[in-house]
Amino acid sequence: AKRAFEQAIALNPDSYDAHIGLGVALRGLGDYVGAKAEYQKAAQVNPKKTDYIFNLGLLAMDYTNSGDVQGFKAAKKVFEEFVAKANPEHKVDPDGKKGAELSWHAKAKDRIKKCDKNVKMIIEAEREMAELVHGR
Repeated sequence: AKRAFEQAIALNPDSYDAHIGLGVALRGLGDYVGAKAEYQKAAQVNPKKTDYIFNLGLLAMDYTNSGDVQGFKAAKKVFEEFVAKANPEHKVDPDGKKGAELSWHAKAKDRIKKCDKNVKMIIEAEREMAELVHGR
């Protein structure tokens, strides 16, 4: 997929969808820096579209390790930006399953909840660890 999107961009550097596609391919390969650069290029090509923001949020969650409170807060902020800017009627089939079509807003709001949940779990685990270490 990566090569196909690179070829598409070579033919049409202003292809929003090709930049998004290459970003998704790079994210799947674990190239978070490259994926972010492609999402940012997509934003430059067409800043009125908003799915690049959603993809940046997914990338932020992928890049955040399990104990990184600030990383999850940053991802949440990206998803909140998406919810504020995106058309709530825009639909996506996130899992490739028939009948599983959700609004981008619903999916982003779900990710916001996951970020909040992870932050709470990390803070609770840190509190429990401190109690164990300090014997309280």
